[in-house]
Amino acid sequence: MVVNKSTYRVVVVGAGFGGFQAAQSLAVDKRLDITLVDRHGRHVFTPLIYQVATGILTPDYTIAQPESHLPERVRVLTATVERVDFDERQVISDQGTLPYDFLVLATGATPQIVNIPGARQHAMPMGTLSQAIALRQRLAECLIQAGPGSIPSVVIVGGGTTGAELSGALAEWARLLGKEMTIHLIHGGDEMLQEFAPRLGKAARSRLERIGVTTWMGTRVQEVTEHAVRISGDRLINADLVIWTAGTSAAVPELSAELGVGRQGRLQIRPTLQVRNRNLDQVYAIGDVSINDGSASGESANPPPAVAPTALQQGVVVARNIRRQISGKPLRSFSYLNKGRLAIVGGYLGVGKIAGISFSGILAWAMWLGVHWVYLPGLKNRWGALKAWWRTYGPGASRLPLEQILSGPPTSQPSKPSSKI
Repeated sequence: MVVNKSTYRVVVVGAGFGGFQAAQSLAVDKRLDITLVDRHGRHVFTPLIYQVATGILTPDYTIAQPESHLPERVRVLTATVERVDFDERQVISDQGTLPYDFLVLATGATPQIVNIPGARQHAMPMGTLSQAIALRQRLAECLIQAGPGSIPSVVIVGGGTTGAELSGALAEWARLLGKEMTIHLIHGGDEMLQEFAPRLGKAARSRLERIGVTTWMGTRVQEVTEHAVRISGDRLINADLVIWTAGTSAAVPELSAELGVGRQGRLQIRPTLQVRNRNLDQVYAIGDVSINDGSASGESANPPPAVAPTALQQGVVVARNIRRQISGKPLRSFSYLNKGRLAIVGGYLGVGKIAGISFSGILAWAMWLGVHWVYLPGLKNRWGALKAWWRTYGPGASRLPLEQILSGPPTSQPSKPSSKI
């Protein structure tokens, strides 16, 4: 039940694609007092962070400060959410307490290294900007520290989009630097890029093998040690570095009441994007922290993919539903509009599926660059990415020198709190 008020407080937790879009869409309604909370106080364009890890882009080109892209009436707070109290309708953070009338949880997901012996101790995850920066440093160190006659070996676990794009970019990075590197890509499925048509997965695999990546399909990791990976059949692959791109887990803050969860720990939501607990009609969850797979209600549901377009579309719908809820109107169900999927595997080869048509080659590669350039927020970021892509793929291609990577900042510093409570 919504009490009639002149102003309603909306707290959005998380400045990823879903939270960023929700705050922007909510801002059109002057009845709403909107606060966007994020522990780093920044929006990161995550589809490009693998290019940070492989020296194509500098970290700054993937970061947008929300204050520069949102209306002034949206308050941005750099804070870590410690707990959500549903009874008191409060978000408790290290910067103070935020009361809310409506809450949007858009905290995303984090890389999840499964419980395989040694994996959590010896493998590096790749899913956040700070992890990409750390990985770039480690990769540069591997190449620089390799002695005469020594060829560093990198093992990438996971043949989804991130694993395929990362391994292709890494192979080309080593080639452009004139450095030898052995790269292994391990995938448990029969073919990589399973979200695309099988022939596109085969095309991607063929391309990777042509540029020097050894692919292992239908293969499981059994153990990770300091210098090796044991795989199916008790085979051993030497590894100076293991990168884990397979699997994620929802980043759910501490909650005062238990909510239903689905796979990967994602919060169960209704078609309207509200959490399934009927006593919490003012609480919504969108993006990778949420899922509507029908398992909690017996519904037949085919959840949309955990990709940026899903979160963006949900950000628009959640804002509309909050405004409808305030006005006493029936809420609308979320319906995902599939605009297609694109991925690139190194330079000049991409795969795509748009309007039911699957295709590959330089057209898909160019479309991938174009789509990501258009959606990358900020003219400075777009211009910087364009120059970096020209440097990487154009005539006389090159990347950042290894010494420059090592001399750069080891981590990307979060912005200072923009406001306090």
